[in-house]
Amino acid sequence: MNGRIPPIALAALLMGAPLAPPSNASGADSPSGMDEFQLRHLSSRERERIDRLVDRAALESLRRAIGQVETLVVRQRGTPGEERLLAKLGDLRQQRAQMEFRVGLHSRDESAYHRSLREAVATFDQVLRRFPDSEQVPQVLSWRAKANADLQQHAAAEADYRTLVRRHSQAP
Repeated sequence: MNGRIPPIALAALLMGAPLAPPSNASGADSPSGMDEFQLRHLSSRERERIDRLVDRAALESLRRAIGQVETLVVRQRGTPGEERLLAKLGDLRQQRAQMEFRVGLHSRDESAYHRSLREAVATFDQVLRRFPDSEQVPQVLSWRAKANADLQQHAAAEADYRTLVRRHSQAP
């Protein structure tokens, strides 16, 4: 083990769950750092709470990563790396939307989810508009189509998928 507590184990500790050291030196009993007995004996409610804590930690990590990439995009404006950074920024925003959906399942508030998807689509639009010949175009079209489908913008999603097949059928 590298000395770090896995997120699920940290969440369980924060909830007051007892944790025993792993039964082998590598700590590879489970990805959570908890042994099989401990995992089996968590109630579904405790597991749900742990999952929510882990999801919130992952969401916060994505938010920090997005902020860092936004800073890099500004710094790299007009350089060859800008298109890749913009594509990655859109991808991270789409990932944030998916995580916001998971975190918001219990509140039924999907406004953050939809806002993040719209931000991802706007970023993908920018990549496609500014860098139409980029090698990133097939992936960006695919990501934008998925985001539009998640936003129930089916005509836009279908148009992107058709463009992807028509113009980039050989892309990986």
